[in-house]
Amino acid sequence: MLERIDSELFNDIALVYKGLGISRAHISADMETTPDMLCELLDEARPQIPKTDVRLFPTSFNAGPSLRGFPLPLTHRWLSCERSFSEMRPTAVMAHLPHFWQLEIPLHAACRRESAPIFFGEPENIPVAAAAIASASIDTVIAGAPASFALSSYVLQKRLPLPPHWILIHDAFAASWEIPAPLRTADGMVFQEVHAFPGLPILEQCATLTQARSAHFHRSNSFVWDATEKTAYITSTGDDPFPLYRYVVPFTIEPLHTCDCGQEVVTRKL
Repeated sequence: MLERIDSELFNDIALVYKGLGISRAHISADMETTPDMLCELLDEARPQIPKTDVRLFPTSFNAGPSLRGFPLPLTHRWLSCERSFSEMRPTAVMAHLPHFWQLEIPLHAACRRESAPIFFGEPENIPVAAAAIASASIDTVIAGAPASFALSSYVLQKRLPLPPHWILIHDAFAASWEIPAPLRTADGMVFQEVHAFPGLPILEQCATLTQARSAHFHRSNSFVWDATEKTAYITSTGDDPFPLYRYVVPFTIEPLHTCDCGQEVVTRKL
C-alpha cells in the first residue's frame, strides 16, 4: 500500500531545508524533486554542509558535471547489505565497485560485523578481480548489475570458480533490472537492490525473494512512497541531515502479494 505524505513530515523537512540555507521559493508541499532540482538544492546548501557531521555520497552512478555530493550521517550504515550478509555468512568479500561511489566505509563496517575480509577492486580491471577470486577464495561479490555480467562471464570463460553469493546494485534510472545470465544459476544467494544513487537503496530483497531470481522487491522502510500512474516519489522518513522530499524516480510500483517474511512484494511498472 502506498502512503501519503502528511503535513508534519513536510514541515520537518522544510525546517531542515531552511536551516541549510535553501530558499523558501524552492520549498512547497507539492514540489517534485527531480535529479536536476536536487542539484540546485544541494548547491544552495553547499555553504552549510561542511558545518555538519556528514559523509558525502555521489548523486549519480556516473561521473559528470551533474554529479554532486549527497550528505548522509557519519554513522550511516548500509543496513540492507548487512541483512544480506547475515543470510549469506560470507567468509571473504569483493567489492567490485567504482571507488567514486564512496561505499568503502559502510561496506567495511558490514564486513567487520561478519568478521569477513574485503577486497576492493575497480570494475575496469576484471583480470585482477578474477585473480583475487581465485587466490583469495572470494565467496561473495558486490557489484553493479552491468559490471557483474562482465565479471561473471570472464570468470567462467577462464574456468575459474564462480563465487556463490552476490549482491547486485541496480540504478533506479536504468532501463532494465536484470540478473546476468551467468548468475541465474549461481549456487548461492543473489540479492538485488535498487538504489536512487550509490549507497541509497530504495528497493530491497529478503532471502525468500532471492530464490526466484526476479525483479520483485520490498520497499525500503527509509522512505514514504507516493505514486501516480507513471511516476513514484520517495520522501525520507528518518532524521537525515538532507532529507529527500518527493524525489522523482522514473517508474511506479505495483503491489503483488505479501511475502513469506510478512512484507509487501512489489515490482516495477513502467
